[in-house]
Amino acid sequence: MAGLDDYKFYMAARGEDSPFWERRLPERRAGGSARPTSLPLPEQTTEPATSPNTQYLVVATNAAGLIVEHVLTHPFVVLRRQCQVNATARRYHLTPVTLAPVLFNLHRHQGLGVLWKGLGSAVIVKGLRLAAEDLVSKVAPWPRELARGSSARQAGRHLLLKTAGLIAAAPFSAASLTESVQSEVASERPGVLDVFTEGAFRAVAGLTPYSGGRLLPVWTLVVPAALHGILHYILSAIGAEVASAVLRILRDRAERRRGAVPRARQPLDRCHQQLAVAAVGRYSADLLLYPLETVLHRLQLQGTRSIVDNLDTGSSVLPVSTRYEGALDCFFTILEDEGVSGLYKGIGTLAAQAATHAAALYAARWIIGQVALLAADQPPPSGAASRDNLTQMLETPVSGIPGAGEPDDSELDGRWREVRTPLTPAADRYDRYAAEFDRYAGFDRYRDQF
Repeated sequence: MAGLDDYKFYMAARGEDSPFWERRLPERRAGGSARPTSLPLPEQTTEPATSPNTQYLVVATNAAGLIVEHVLTHPFVVLRRQCQVNATARRYHLTPVTLAPVLFNLHRHQGLGVLWKGLGSAVIVKGLRLAAEDLVSKVAPWPRELARGSSARQAGRHLLLKTAGLIAAAPFSAASLTESVQSEVASERPGVLDVFTEGAFRAVAGLTPYSGGRLLPVWTLVVPAALHGILHYILSAIGAEVASAVLRILRDRAERRRGAVPRARQPLDRCHQQLAVAAVGRYSADLLLYPLETVLHRLQLQGTRSIVDNLDTGSSVLPVSTRYEGALDCFFTILEDEGVSGLYKGIGTLAAQAATHAAALYAARWIIGQVALLAADQPPPSGAASRDNLTQMLETPVSGIPGAGEPDDSELDGRWREVRTPLTPAADRYDRYAAEFDRYAGFDRYRDQF
């Protein structure tokens, strides 16, 4: 019949175009729940928008990471090297606890400034190595950076470039080690540019016979120096990748446990994570290559007639006198005279250095995060709505319905608590949507007015 056809068409159109308070929730299934398993969520951008202030804060975070890595943790490097080159030490300092009285005596006799000796030469040596890599990369087709998915041939060329830089900086690295371990009480304080003259002397002295001394030739130092540097670079990269994967898995599990919606990482968070995983990889490589580093430092210091601080007490000095023929002879001599633990002298300083590095990174991240909140153009999401703005929003009429703009105090307090509450899982958000539907379901009496 024509009348029934028109009625069916009218009811179908009314179900699609009717206001939301006239629509009905889906019927509850037998033995099931009417609560939906998922809700449509707003689209998330893969990369958050960056502002000029954010870029400056990222640069500040990277600068803080460099300062922590090269300046703040340098005293632990000095203590570790002094423990490694001392073959006659009674205390091996395998834990950080034994360093406390030594540091107290060093501060009382020489001051804390003695722990930063050799800092300038260490920075210069790193700059020389990077300059040598840049020069070689311009002559030979060897890539300076290795991207993901690179071929084995490109990786081999990249490692050859790193090896060339390490070989070029080997004599200057030995001169920098001497500056960082020799005591300032029994020797003159070196100048800023003395690392160049001492490094050039080590390179020339290794090419000519050196009479009356135990200074090893430069080719004896090149092989262990290059081997240690390449292995340290490879293990650091592997450790950083493993740490990044572990952090990613832990973050995903935590988000699934809370039922939170994964969001794009902020630039500051990504920068801090990169610094953290790089530090984890670096300290992992230091731990694995600690015996090789001990052998290398003893070979580099042999024949320099250096006098180091006695870290058994921290209040006296002693000369370093060794006679090693090479890396293998040094390794087996340490095992015979000092035992296996002799290869790990001063490893407690490495644990203290890692703890200090981690604490400094998180402190810098917190400070820069507070600066980012102050420099932001808009307030943070947790305080995005104030009570005055919420009152004005609720007083605005909804779709011209009388009485919709007259909220009472209880409703206002409820909406305010709802805004201040962070996002909850999908099930709780569905309850809020259902409550909103029930709130507007009382407007059925106005249906006849439309």
